[in-house]
Amino acid sequence: EAPRVPRKEMECFDLAQAQRFLKESAAEGLKWEAFFATLLQTGCRPGELKAARWSDLDFGAGTLHIGRHVQRLPGKGFVVGDTKTNKSRRTIALGTELLAMLRRHRAEQAVERLRLGSLWERLDLIFPSEIGSFLESARVHRVFRRICERADLPRIRVCDLRHTSATILLGNGVDLKTVSDRLGHANATLVLTTYGHTL
Repeated sequence: EAPRVPRKEMECFDLAQAQRFLKESAAEGLKWEAFFATLLQTGCRPGELKAARWSDLDFGAGTLHIGRHVQRLPGKGFVVGDTKTNKSRRTIALGTELLAMLRRHRAEQAVERLRLGSLWERLDLIFPSEIGSFLESARVHRVFRRICERADLPRIRVCDLRHTSATILLGNGVDLKTVSDRLGHANATLVLTTYGHTL
């Protein structure tokens, strides 16, 4: 009989730490500031956000549709697939400040795309590499660690920004179903089981 694996309590930033992290992320440039702000506000999985396209972002409605996930597999390179579950396909409302930041990021990206011309990979990604291809996880982790070190923040993982998003929402009285829908969880019970210690 297999031994039971103890459930590890989620590690994440509190609100003040998340604000400090975002403030420090601006030093990495607009793309990275917008990338981490979007992770924190939406609670997306990093692989979901790295696969998001400009066509998934509706500035008029102020929403971001999540329907894909990307990961690098040994011997295969980047593989794009559907999100983790059917419930993971979702449309998330974005705040006005984040939308304004994303507009500026799109304009900055357009200038870079024109500068590179045919060298730019036209994948329509919101957060691509410097040549328009998918972002490497190792690059994301390096930038993330650098920001945390400068801001004197605890060592957590990039995916823990998802947990940070959930705990901040719950701590501010947002109901379980709304948090569950934003994260793309199968049901609200999973949110309660995962983040119940914050309530």
